[in-house]
Amino acid sequence: MQAGKLRHRVEIQRAINSQDAQSGANIETWQTIARVWASLEPLSARDFIAAQAARNQITARAVIRYRKQITAGMRLIHASGHYL
Repeated sequence: MQAGKLRHRVEIQRAINSQDAQSGANIETWQTIARVWASLEPLSARDFIAAQAARNQITARAVIRYRKQITAGMRLIHASGHYL
C-alpha cells in the first residue's frame, strides 16, 4: 500500500445498542473507534452488480491499512459527512 493513495480522512464507527431508561425502547447509536486515512475508489460495474445482488447499498470501495478490530457491521464516514 502506497501512502500517497491514502488521501481521504474517514471515521470508522460501530453500532452501540442501548435501552432508553424511560420508554425501554432499544436505541442504536454509533461510536467512532478510529480516524484513519483511506483510498476511496468507485466500484467497477462487476462489483456494483454483485453488491446489488446481495441487497447492499455499496457505491464505493474504501481501502485502509489493516486493523484487527474491523468487522462487517461497522460503517465509514468521510470527513465531508458522507456515509460510505
